Amino acid sequence: TETIFLFSLEICFSKACSLNLALVKKQGILATGKPLSSQIRILMLDKDSPFEILHLYVCNTVIPFFTSFARSGSDCSREKIDTVKRDITNLELSLKRAQQEFEIPEVRLIAHHKIAELLESCKDDSSAIENFEADTKFLNELQLGEHGVRHWLREIQKVTLLEREFTSGSASQEINFWINLYHALEKLQARLDQPDIKLTLQILRSNKRFLATTSFENDTRLKPILEKVSNYYNNLMKDFPLNDLLASTEIEEIPGALVNIFEHLKKLKSTSYPLGRALELIRAISRDLTTQLHKILSNYSLLQMRFDEFLRLMQMCKGVFDTWLDQFQTFRTLVRELAKRRNVRQTLQVDLRMRKLLSLYKDTAATEQVQNAYESVAFGKGRPSDVLDLSEEGTSWWASSMSHYNSKVNGVETKIISYLRDQLGKARNANEMFRIFSKINALFVRPRIREAIQEYQRFYYPIIRHVTRLFFNIYIL
Repeated sequence: TETIFLFSLEICFSKACSLNLALVKKQGILATGKPLSSQIRILMLDKDSPFEILHLYVCNTVIPFFTSFARSGSDCSREKIDTVKRDITNLELSLKRAQQEFEIPEVRLIAHHKIAELLESCKDDSSAIENFEADTKFLNELQLGEHGVRHWLREIQKVTLLEREFTSGSASQEINFWINLYHALEKLQARLDQPDIKLTLQILRSNKRFLATTSFENDTRLKPILEKVSNYYNNLMKDFPLNDLLASTEIEEIPGALVNIFEHLKKLKSTSYPLGRALELIRAISRDLTTQLHKILSNYSLLQMRFDEFLRLMQMCKGVFDTWLDQFQTFRTLVRELAKRRNVRQTLQVDLRMRKLLSLYKDTAATEQVQNAYESVAFGKGRPSDVLDLSEEGTSWWASSMSHYNSKVNGVETKIISYLRDQLGKARNANEMFRIFSKINALFVRPRIREAIQEYQRFYYPIIRHVTRLFFNIYIL
């Protein structure tokens, strides 16, 4: 069999196309003395969605490449690097949103061709409509036909009866749904105000087809739904500052973004947006926050970096968590007040993934107490563990690493306790005993070490009382 390959200089998205290949010249004119591999870049573009392909390249190639460049200590100004990084992040965000966007059905209301002819004739004869006589066949077509009001009703209800479940997904999907729905309803309203639609309804009323016109006006429910969506859009969804969080490239940018988001959510007081949906929105924002933190922290080798740098990074994370919890408490109070005012019962909880991330911070912060055992977590069982992996496999790996960590800590504590008992047993007076305690005073927070010290209380308390009595007799009396 013979295989035929067809080449074209135009980008192709049809099923017949197998591959799009981009050859990018580094310079304007190819130099003869240099190899082509140093002058031409080859880019493979699948026939899938351009949003998906471009997002893949930006997310997995452009962003990591530029992030590494930004951390390399280049002479390029920090302001220029931050500007480019923010623009790249906004591009990645736009491509991601284009893939997630909830599609609002496009509605086309096409009037009967005779209506268009009648409107055209009115330009020459203003009395054409008044003198127009519709026969039964034409009226039936206006009422029941492909270009009639019953068909329009079904088309309009594709939008007015549209619902979106909000038990999963991102906050941007919820926000974009209401924004797009608002614009779609406005477009529909504008279409119904055009002459051909109005003339169709006028002819049906003039010929006493009231059932068709009344049903059309009542069943579309366009005006009340537009009012409801307009209330959501203008009072809450419009200018929602979610991009401040999603476009953040450094941890220190996140607290300010969270403050802006929760400040905007206070507009719930002036909208009829359902509280149950508001709770789902805050949970979605929590998931987005977790994802954004994971994305930023993934640029660091957390368990292989210098310990002082790790603690500084964890302090910045603590600032994020503290801001979230403070703002969340204020939001909780607002929801309770609105629930009482609207006479509804609602419960509000932090998203589970946010809780796991909070507990993760507490676990990693504990390494400050016993730094010597830290390497057992960072390089447990031969490979670095991913502290940000919250999947079932990642959680299992973390538990195994922490078990190994605790095992090493117990071994260190056993040696300290043995040393402590040996030294205290050799102590001849209170000064020597206190000198021993001062060496390990910082480790008294460890329960096993504290219990070991308590064993010697019955020995050193009488000594302390004796020394105190001597001091009192000599210097006080």
